[in-house]
Amino acid sequence: MTFTQTQDVLMVAKDLLGGPTTRIDAIIMAIGTMGDPLTPEATLGTNLVGPALLILSSQRVLGSQGSGSLIVLSSAAAVRPRESILFYAMAKQGIDTLARTTTESMKSQGVRTLIVRPGFVSTTMTAHLRPPPFSSTPSATARHVARALKGRKGVIWVPGILRWVILTLRFLPRSLLPGSLR
Repeated sequence: MTFTQTQDVLMVAKDLLGGPTTRIDAIIMAIGTMGDPLTPEATLGTNLVGPALLILSSQRVLGSQGSGSLIVLSSAAAVRPRESILFYAMAKQGIDTLARTTTESMKSQGVRTLIVRPGFVSTTMTAHLRPPPFSSTPSATARHVARALKGRKGVIWVPGILRWVILTLRFLPRSLLPGSLR
């Protein structure tokens, strides 16, 4: 999909919500698949290219109306990637970077950006995996997002303790970590 096509899809959605003068309060960018490590182009296309185009298009739509919130579901993997989910983590790093680096310019246009960095979330994408410590659910993640929208934070971790866990893991040598965390 191209940037123009993505923009067109958002405009059609806006028309369906009430027409071209309808104001959008929030756009949630929640796209992800672990993908197949043997087909990195599909994983990167789904998790990076598509979401990046959606973020840029959403910024344009919200910026043109001078208000709104853009909620970007990133991942803890954006900050602490692992080889076992390398292409997923690379893609999440890309959208996390895009959202973080455009936050200030969007703020000047009246648009708030909220980056959400959950760890493991029990969804159909992760149904085949055993939930690790500090895992979450979609409803718990949604509650964190709703609370964050009432505050001023630009980045949240779900659950909050994950921020400190990931920070600690970033400074430990990978050779000291168990295989699943390397």
